Amino acid sequence: MTINGKQCGNGIVEGEDCDFGVSESCAGNSCCNPTTCKFNSGAVCDPSNEACCTSTYQLASTGTVCRASTGQCDPADTCSGTNGTCPTDTTAPDGIDCGSGLECASSQCKILTGHKSYHAAQT
Repeated sequence: MTINGKQCGNGIVEGEDCDFGVSESCAGNSCCNPTTCKFNSGAVCDPSNEACCTSTYQLASTGTVCRASTGQCDPADTCSGTNGTCPTDTTAPDGIDCGSGLECASSQCKILTGHKSYHAAQT
């Protein structure tokens, strides 16, 4: 069976502000009204579902790291300050210099020689 649209109380955010499932699941979370699946007064986001939401249910400041860097070719991603979700993971384009004569290739800093590539140690 396929359910279309919003269904408050199923534990899946699908158009509602928030949805913790049954009321008992909301224990300790004061941002969401379990009956309406709308944010309570003063809350603008849900930190359990949004990486750029603070523990006080407010949007994280611009520049707050929401996804850490995994190396020179995959810089940290930061919050915009206007949205609760972390932006799409960004990586450096292939061919960008990543130091010591190495280049980014498939999000990794590599030694490129002809058609072969070798992983370089991450610093």
